[in-house]
Amino acid sequence: MYNLFPKPFADSPLPRKSWPDRLPLFMVLAGKRHQIMIGLIALAIAALTVAPIELQRNIINEAIEGQDFDLLLWLAGLYLAAIIALQVSKYVFGNYQNWISQTTVLRMRKRLFPNCKDHDNEDGSGNAVAVLGSEADYVGEFVGTGFSDLVADGAKLLFAIGYMLIVEPLVTLVALAFFIPQIILVPLIQKRLNHYMRQRTDYVRDLSDDVSSAQEGDCGEDEKKRVLGDIFDNRASSTSLKYLMKALVNIINSLAPLSVLVFGGYMVIQGETTIGTIVAFTGGFERMSGPLRALVDYYRVASLRAEQYGKIVSWDTKRGENGSAGEGGDEETAGSGVPA
Repeated sequence: MYNLFPKPFADSPLPRKSWPDRLPLFMVLAGKRHQIMIGLIALAIAALTVAPIELQRNIINEAIEGQDFDLLLWLAGLYLAAIIALQVSKYVFGNYQNWISQTTVLRMRKRLFPNCKDHDNEDGSGNAVAVLGSEADYVGEFVGTGFSDLVADGAKLLFAIGYMLIVEPLVTLVALAFFIPQIILVPLIQKRLNHYMRQRTDYVRDLSDDVSSAQEGDCGEDEKKRVLGDIFDNRASSTSLKYLMKALVNIINSLAPLSVLVFGGYMVIQGETTIGTIVAFTGGFERMSGPLRALVDYYRVASLRAEQYGKIVSWDTKRGENGSAGEGGDEETAGSGVPA
């Protein structure tokens, strides 16, 4: 099978005795120099995302309005080169992220994999199934994407705002005003979504324990019905709230390009700017609203993954207190000198 990164990297310093207190520190330890390398690729992608906006403006204002066909071909060639470079960078970026993520998931499962004594401890084997399954997947994958996505989307947003402030600051400031409500709205809703996530993690672990008990002959029908009902209610409530947040954010995002067309159109009519600038701004705000939506989603996902990481650490610590934590951690990192 073709893969740009066929083997896990050998320097993932997962803990042997204790976990870092915070998810960001765990991300740094688990990625090391790879987080720096992928962050640099993310900055290159951000720069390449802004380049077509300026090229588009020059194609309209300089080549088309100036009726210069040679310049038009030259600028079109640069535009095509920028697009190809952007897509190649994204391809490498996505594969690099996945490589870091899957390596971290692999190492986490080696660290967390319970020995035989786990089947007899008070947590039950069902919790081990949940932690080693989806919970380790979610946290491990975020290690590969969390830092680099933040750098990429943050840089795209800053580069786009900076470019538009230089070209036409007044139109930019009017449009940016419509993004402020997101800064207030999203954290309020996300706080409630985090509460639902904590509940759902506990419910799924309870369900895993019930499945293990049923395999041993203890069906617990009433308990099973209660847990299934709790999971249904939890998912229904959290999904409804998530889509409400998404709808409100989309409405706010749509107001920015509308303000560019109305206010910018008025400036064109008054002869204070050019059509090419307004066209470029419309594309610019589309490129800006994408990273902004991604950052809003990043805040939501990062909050959830931090909660899930805390749950995993708490579970593994409890196993250690019961004397059943994995001994020696990941054998590939033994002797690496990484602090516990």
